[in-house]
Amino acid sequence: MTIERWLSRRMFCKEVALIAGSVGAAPLLMGAKFKPTVIKTAHLNTTDHPVHLRAVRFKELVESATEGTVKVEIFPAGQLAPNENEQIQGVRLGTLQMCELGAPGMGVFVADYQAMAVPYIWRDMDHLRKVTRGEIGAALSQQAVEKIGVRVLDGAGLYGDRHLTTKNKVIRVPDDLKGVKVRVPEAPMYLETIRSMGASTVAVATAEIYTALATGVADGQENPAVSILTWKLYEVQKHVMLTGHMTQNNLFVINESFWKGLEPGLQDVLRKAAWESGDYETELALQRNQQALSELKAKGMEIHEVDLEAFKKVTSVVPIKFADKWSPGLVDRIRAVK
Repeated sequence: MTIERWLSRRMFCKEVALIAGSVGAAPLLMGAKFKPTVIKTAHLNTTDHPVHLRAVRFKELVESATEGTVKVEIFPAGQLAPNENEQIQGVRLGTLQMCELGAPGMGVFVADYQAMAVPYIWRDMDHLRKVTRGEIGAALSQQAVEKIGVRVLDGAGLYGDRHLTTKNKVIRVPDDLKGVKVRVPEAPMYLETIRSMGASTVAVATAEIYTALATGVADGQENPAVSILTWKLYEVQKHVMLTGHMTQNNLFVINESFWKGLEPGLQDVLRKAAWESGDYETELALQRNQQALSELKAKGMEIHEVDLEAFKKVTSVVPIKFADKWSPGLVDRIRAVK
């Protein structure tokens, strides 16, 4: 069962209330005096996507809490970098202070983050939050600080369940993917997941997906429904297969040197704003991914169920291929969190 199907809006609101109480999510500091600061943050999505709306919410929270002395500038749609690799490099170098990217993208630089993208690893949103905002999430963030000088402020923002799309061929079981070229992001976990299903992979930057599909460089791709809709992929794809093979959580990250230079009160503002905006993103993602399926159908796409057990079986080999690259027992520890 995918997260979008599992979690109703009512259940989500109850979870947010419980989590806010349990983690001490106090109101953002109001009236505190901070020195003038500009924070540049970037992402790869369109301005009507939950990722961008999360950035806008973060901006509003930070600027309100600091009475406008701290400004957040948002650069959407790959304006400053066409892919996650270049985006995170910008944060490492300090040309960007912050960005949002998928856990697999961070896994290119900090291998353990790839474990968060193991096919079908998340049971539900409660599981995802407890891992990313708990001990495991804190340990992985420390790894990122030590290895690449980047701190993860929040890892619980939901991007959505990734589904396959194709132009001409309906996919019911993994064998149907033989000979199909599927576009994937340039990260090992995406590549291995799609290859384990039997397809061949084409690594293409986010900004070039539409062109790759329109020109036949790729036959299909995989993304949450809201991304398929906002990128207008319905114009170059016909079929959506509800594989839900990867439930992607996004990371909201900040340059560590920049972070260390901030006064503790401002660090507290940013941390709380990251969590609150992350919950907002999740709420939007749940709503909009479900709505997007209906809109895609209205625009002519056909929505297909698949043999989920068959896809779970063939992708079960994926974490084994990375066992020597990750901390021992990491996948088991993620699955064991209750």
